[in-house]
Amino acid sequence: MGGALKIKVNIPYFVAKRSGKRTYFYWQPKKDLRDAGWQLVGLSAVEAEAIAEAEAWNRKLAAWRGAGGGKTPLADSSEPASAAGFVTFSELVAAYEASDEFAGLAKRTRTDYARHLESLKEWAGADAPVASINARLVRDLHRALATRSPAGANYVIRVLRLLLNWGIRNQEGLAGVTNPAADPNLEELPVTARVWSPAAVDAIILAAEQLGRHSVALAVALGDWTGQRQGDILTWARPLKVRGEVVLAQQKTGARVALPIHKVEELVVRIDAELDRQDAWRTQLPADARPQTLIVSEGNHRPYQQRKFADWFEHARTAAAAAVVAARRERTAAPASLPPVVKEFEPAPGTSRRKKSRRTYRIPGGLAAVLDESLGDDLDDEVAAELAAIQFKHLRHTAVTRLAEAGCTTLEISAITGHSVETVNTILKRYLVYTRELAENAMAKRVAHRGGRRRPAEVVPFRARQGGGD
Repeated sequence: MGGALKIKVNIPYFVAKRSGKRTYFYWQPKKDLRDAGWQLVGLSAVEAEAIAEAEAWNRKLAAWRGAGGGKTPLADSSEPASAAGFVTFSELVAAYEASDEFAGLAKRTRTDYARHLESLKEWAGADAPVASINARLVRDLHRALATRSPAGANYVIRVLRLLLNWGIRNQEGLAGVTNPAADPNLEELPVTARVWSPAAVDAIILAAEQLGRHSVALAVALGDWTGQRQGDILTWARPLKVRGEVVLAQQKTGARVALPIHKVEELVVRIDAELDRQDAWRTQLPADARPQTLIVSEGNHRPYQQRKFADWFEHARTAAAAAVVAARRERTAAPASLPPVVKEFEPAPGTSRRKKSRRTYRIPGGLAAVLDESLGDDLDDEVAAELAAIQFKHLRHTAVTRLAEAGCTTLEISAITGHSVETVNTILKRYLVYTRELAENAMAKRVAHRGGRRRPAEVVPFRARQGGGD
């Protein structure tokens, strides 16, 4: 329950308010002072520090009064403060979620934002004034979240920044406020994008098939070839048969891409086989109960929920990683069966769950032998390490890279993946997903256009030059 608290110390304008389990301290001038330009100031969360800060503001106020009023010290101060508004954080969130700007976001983006905004309400205090949020609190929030997920921490702060920017533009009570999340000095994350090797793609597809999850295998193949997001692949409309291009509207950005799937024999074969498998049970369902998506769970014959698909993908990835290690260890006689793998997972940031969860993943019997027979010398220590780290989302980077290796222009790549041209360049440059194939292509092109330089026969071998002579 929010509201002012009685405090033991008698310091003018020093106020404590409770929201949930947290107590917030403010220097809160009365109306006549606010009319003169003084503003509500959020103080330290530590009571002793908050008292010292309140006393410092009272000294500034006394000096201002002694000088006969005029321009308030706050006008030139770099201290974080709000401009008179008493909009609460929950009021701001509610107004933003009811706005046309929020409604115009893609469904997936709205869902993500709403989840993070709920967590931010718990952090800030639903009844706490937006004015109480200062840059120090934002930095502390980022630091706390980053211990679990630096990328997740950055995302939450960006949502907070967006919310406050919207409030400053649209809420009268926040007019003139400086956004405390405008420059939180977010940690520059290390490059985490990974390009799946062909062996890793094949290993996970084979593992998914051995688990009886042909749907997961097909989703991985589609991600590898088209670079679409997991959410778009899971909602991919079910075709009758693959006989032409597939037009897809991406959920996150609304971008429309025309994918010539019919030109990729592997995908045609996989999709037709999946449709045949589904036909075996679709006819037993009422017409209005038949799923309209291509990717359907073998367990309940319904479209996947994102989390359930992620669980099965993790199962296939874990099984593939364990089987590759076994195949490497027993190359001449891969074991027929492997023990299950048990993994523990940290609670997701922003959730109420505090304990780790534990999951057990079954390793299909004979998977190591299947991988050894199918992939042979491609199974090495690098693939084993890769399988322990790759994620489904990295298939977008993989598709961009493979298309670039094939000699596609950035415009051609963006036509397939739906990225902007700028983003394609960012993936190839910022994430450093340059590969041996790209380097070889570049060097071959330069050799082909070397013009008037000496012919290869005229070039003295490096070893000959090193070996001596005058």
